[in-house]
Order: sequence, then structure tokens, then C-alpha cells
Amino acid sequence: MYIRKRNPKKDDSALISIVLENFEVSANRIQGVLDQSREVLIVCHDDGKIAGFICYRFKINQLILIDYLVLDQNYQGKGITRSLQPAFEDFLVQQEIYFIYALVDEENKQGIESLKKLGFETVYKINSNFIIRKHLKRKVSDSLSVRRLTAPRRLSNR
Repeated sequence: MYIRKRNPKKDDSALISIVLENFEVSANRIQGVLDQSREVLIVCHDDGKIAGFICYRFKINQLILIDYLVLDQNYQGKGITRSLQPAFEDFLVQQEIYFIYALVDEENKQGIESLKKLGFETVYKINSNFIIRKHLKRKVSDSLSVRRLTAPRRLSNR
């Protein structure tokens, strides 16, 4: 399995199909979310077949809001999300994103439990949705910057 960036003309019909199989939402709504996403990352099987995707909206400072994190039903429960999590989180940290938020419907108990296993926590409930979040840690090499100090240039008296 690997992650790649979205090609809208090539990928969107498969992405819409995956969401329709998992959630009660219209194809137009899904397309709108995809079009408004800041980033859509495709999860592919080694043969190139799309297994799922993750998309998120805006980046505000060090925060993103995930709209969809979906796997095709044939790939669910096989540890794919867990195995790709480090690569996704490294990708975010490289972009200086350290906080992930998402809204999850309270009826999506499997989704909530899966995200908790990935380190997300429930922080608030709005109507029938939970706000969940995860704080990504900076790597030691990212938080400690070592610079070579040089003496300032001397001014010449010309």
C-alpha cells in the first residue's frame, strides 16, 4: 500500500463510489467536498487500485480539519490505516501541521473506535457529531535547530 496525491479526472468517480458505500450522502456533496479540499491523498494497493482516501480542508496555522478518511469496504479491518498512519503524519509534520481535527457522527461507532486506536481523542459533542483531535508531536530534529554561528562581518573604513 502507498499514498499518492489525487488526480481529479482519474480518481473522483472511484472516490465518490467509496464514500457512497460507507455513508448516506449525495454524490454532489462528495464532489463538492473533494473540490473544496486543500489536499486529497489517495490510498492505493500495490497494483494501483484505489483502496481509500483522506481529504482535509483548510490549513490554519498548524491545524487541519479532515472531511473524509474512508477505506473501501473490502480493505477495512486489515490494518491499512494503522500501517499508513506514520507516513501520513510525517507528511503533515513536514508541512508544519501538528493538530488534526475531524467531525464524526455519533452513529459511526466503528469510525470513532478506530480513530481512538490511532491516538485521537473526543473533545466535544455538537448535536449528533463528536469533534475529535490528535496532536502530532514534532520530531526532536524538528524542534531542536542547530545552527553554526559565525562572527559578524567587520565593517571596512573605505
